[in-house]
Amino acid sequence: GGSSAGVTTLSATYAAGPLVANGQYAIYKSFQAANNAKDTTRLSANYDLGMVKLGGGLVVTNHDNGGVASQGPKTTDYLIGAKIPMGASSFGLSFASRTQADILAASSSYTGTGYSLEYGYAMSKRTSVVANYARWTSPVGVATNKDASSRYQLLLAHAF
Repeated sequence: GGSSAGVTTLSATYAAGPLVANGQYAIYKSFQAANNAKDTTRLSANYDLGMVKLGGGLVVTNHDNGGVASQGPKTTDYLIGAKIPMGASSFGLSFASRTQADILAASSSYTGTGYSLEYGYAMSKRTSVVANYARWTSPVGVATNKDASSRYQLLLAHAF
């Protein structure tokens, strides 16, 4: 996303009944200092059980290390979540993790995790309000701020 490098992507989607799954593999033609990704694999799926919607995703990106580490650095992100609709209201929760391996040196690994809680209320078919709380930690050793961070959001949305 947002890269000026050429990319070739292979993608497949399965959608039948309550299950939707998608897989993508992208190869980047050139590396950039700000986005030195060589290739990215993305997998996601969601399943609607009726009383709860479950979903998850995994993204693995291999980076160009410039010959520093024995293997190229790798970033692994995953997220799992659930949403419970209850009439006009809905409750959601999610958990995410990011692991950065071989970033600063070979065999180094840093992990950050986080979670979010959400409440949504549909005021009409086109207008809703959403309140969200999120808390996360940055991968230790990579980020300058290693303390936990929190965010509160209140959103009023209207579709035109």
